[in-house]
Amino acid sequence: MTAAGTDGLADRSRHRARRLKLAVYSSLASKVSTIGLQLVAFPIAIRAVSPQQFASYSVMAGLLSFIGLCDLGLGPALTQRIAIAHANAEEVKQARLLSSGLLVIVAMLGCGWAVGAGVLHLSRLAPWLAGRGISPAMVVVVAVIGSVQLLSSPFLRAQAGYQELHIYNLFGVAGNAVAALGLILVARLAPSPIAFLVAVYGAAALTQLATAGAFLARRRRLLRGLFSPAFSLLPPLFLDGIQFAFPQVIVPIILREGPKLMLFRKGLLIETAKYGILIQIMTLASGLIVMFTQPLFPALTDAEARGDRPWIEATFRRTRRGIGTFCWLFVSGAFLVGPAALAIYTGNKFSFDHGTLLAFGCCSALIFWNHLGLVFFQASGRLAPFFKLSALELVLLGGFYLWRPPVDALTAFAYVAAALAPTAVLWSLINRRHQAAPRPALVADALPEVAL
Repeated sequence: MTAAGTDGLADRSRHRARRLKLAVYSSLASKVSTIGLQLVAFPIAIRAVSPQQFASYSVMAGLLSFIGLCDLGLGPALTQRIAIAHANAEEVKQARLLSSGLLVIVAMLGCGWAVGAGVLHLSRLAPWLAGRGISPAMVVVVAVIGSVQLLSSPFLRAQAGYQELHIYNLFGVAGNAVAALGLILVARLAPSPIAFLVAVYGAAALTQLATAGAFLARRRRLLRGLFSPAFSLLPPLFLDGIQFAFPQVIVPIILREGPKLMLFRKGLLIETAKYGILIQIMTLASGLIVMFTQPLFPALTDAEARGDRPWIEATFRRTRRGIGTFCWLFVSGAFLVGPAALAIYTGNKFSFDHGTLLAFGCCSALIFWNHLGLVFFQASGRLAPFFKLSALELVLLGGFYLWRPPVDALTAFAYVAAALAPTAVLWSLINRRHQAAPRPALVADALPEVAL
């Protein structure tokens, strides 16, 4: 490599480090405000409505996660491909990638609304949901919120590819302030599950829409190709999306929300509510992990594209130590102080024993640890190992359900933890064998060039 090339790589490394720090700091502000909002929102909701109503609120909030599956995993694939196109200064390809991703989302939204309306109209699902406290209005509100989030997602993912997550994070801080105000008004004036859904998740959806608009205003050159998708990009985006989504989105959502739906289907509303409370706490804790790993993904992709292997290896070692320490602290805290803390948190409406919280802590720690491996494997283009490991998780969880369905929050978390444990061991062994980072050429192998 020439001296000019070495200087350019060093400059880019410093630029990447500055963007990463900015993203982490702004993400810290966003996540702290989000955690603060949720820490306030859940106790208010628990105290303002009955346990049965809170169970329906928790289930419908979880349904938003399943709506997110409709992007077919395009998000991470779009981020990675735009990051690579940006690194190679391919402006036309960047616009075509965004346009192609948006086309898929619009098509999925149209199909989703048509199928959803038909199912609710022609089946017995609506009366069954009404019997468990979920009205058609709640379903429509959740569908609208999920649609707004889906429509915004291609722009937010493209923004991540440009390493501009700090802008999204700052919008998130403002959105959380609006949600907090709405939450207080709802609790005082008209407490109900549907009102809490609008206050908490509706504000987040509007924030994402505003962020997408600001992104387009900042990068107006993308507008020239916004309605000119390259259909040749759709198959590789779709295939990459499925490979990304299966281990990163589809399987985690099934593992997290599936037991809640099983408990809800059996009419165990109190256990459903307890599981939902703990899942929300897990989500808040995972937000701390994502705060550091989300900015890493485009930065790692950029480093892979430029062959900056030492930076990747050093970053992996630091991140592994930090997440490992966090996992141990989380399990210990959940077991030792969890019952007393949750009694205060829920206003003594629910009781949690040490066994349930130990299973919950272990389940959460395994999710955090596996997320670390997923970020580094996907950023390097090694999608196949986690795809297979995620399939193993589903097989194990399905086997547990066939053997004996969960009857309470304890067994639900125990099943999920048992399904995750093999992945935690196996990805660590695979990564050690590959010496923590793959050769740079793997990115090019995983993401072949596509003709425009």
